[in-house]
Amino acid sequence: MFLSTHIQPVSPPLLSISFTQPTTPHHALKGRVVVHELDSEILKGNPLGDPSLRKLHVYLPPGYSPTTGYPVLMGLAGLFGSGESFFNGDGDLNLCTRMDRLILSYKCMPVIIVAPDCDTKTGGSQYINSEGTGRYKDYILFEVIPFIQKQYNIPNHQTWGVFGVSSGGYGALTLAMNHPEVFSCVASHSGDGLFDFCFKKIFQEAINVYRNSGGVYKWYHDIYLKQVSVNKGGRPNFGLPIVALGMSVVYSPNPHSDNGVGCDFPFSLETGEFLPHIWSRWTKEDPVFAISKNIDKLRKLKCIYLDAGRWDEFNLQHATRNIFHQLENEVMGGRRESGEMGLGSAVGGSENVREGPVLFFEEYDSGHYGFERRFDISIPMLAHALHMQGIQPRIAKEEVALDHLSLLRRIKELCEKGGV
Repeated sequence: MFLSTHIQPVSPPLLSISFTQPTTPHHALKGRVVVHELDSEILKGNPLGDPSLRKLHVYLPPGYSPTTGYPVLMGLAGLFGSGESFFNGDGDLNLCTRMDRLILSYKCMPVIIVAPDCDTKTGGSQYINSEGTGRYKDYILFEVIPFIQKQYNIPNHQTWGVFGVSSGGYGALTLAMNHPEVFSCVASHSGDGLFDFCFKKIFQEAINVYRNSGGVYKWYHDIYLKQVSVNKGGRPNFGLPIVALGMSVVYSPNPHSDNGVGCDFPFSLETGEFLPHIWSRWTKEDPVFAISKNIDKLRKLKCIYLDAGRWDEFNLQHATRNIFHQLENEVMGGRRESGEMGLGSAVGGSENVREGPVLFFEEYDSGHYGFERRFDISIPMLAHALHMQGIQPRIAKEEVALDHLSLLRRIKELCEKGGV
């Protein structure tokens, strides 16, 4: 197992967490998921004609009390997913079940988790504002968050954590990178990035499918959308062609495009020629190239968690490693105990180390999927980082003193024992 945990606070104070034994027996304590419906003004009239009425799933921890302050995390699903995706599995694949287990076994502080629906006809919004899909970043910042603050008595000044998988990991990192005043800690599981590695190759298959279907317009309207209608809104499995179209709609939108699908493609659909002037629009949104432009904002974060499977089918391990390397050098000052990528251990605690975020990176032995077990590491870490800022739920086991370094050491020990 490759494991690297990095920490960069200035002499972090010990955090005394007052744990009180719940009076209700554990077997009777369960969290619950509340489903709201938001009719978004921001999403009305979006370019794809997607519904403005959106479900918003909210996990409330065991023993939830509206008078108690809780850390709040936002969970962002991957491509073709929505907030509901986190809660429709069985056992630990269901985030509600997983969180109940973590909280009731005292491995995670009680947290609220908010999971919005930002799905689109073409597979997803990437959680950004795009002329091709709509203003999904604004929807999160200016409608979802204020609604939750009002509904669950969350102070306006309280910062959130955000985590996501795949496209959701991309969304989580870009939101935190650009808005540290809102999201003070972030976890990206196999997040999109280094687009040259993960997206260019998908066009090889997509172009063949479009051409053999009579063109991209015919494929999208007469084949893809027709099948969506037959499936009553369910997503047919059209693989890379819909990914290529969906990402082009997000990153290189063109409502006046002569192909009839509202975007420019970075490759000629006729000859396969690469079109650098279109691709440059994609790279402007690539987090690998955004790190250096947002160093000061990234230094304001309290915790950054990155991981990916070393056999990721979309080559996202390379993006994760690249982002970690930049953060380690630009944000953390290049401090590391190990000289080999992916084999380091916790660094920090020196009075000479400048203030910065906790940085955790791991490249684990798996592919792109099966990431759910990684939440056992990332979510407790984000909850703890938020707790360090004074958000103090009082449901747990005993008096404990924790700091970031001891937490990371415990997580590392758990990983090495195969506990996650």
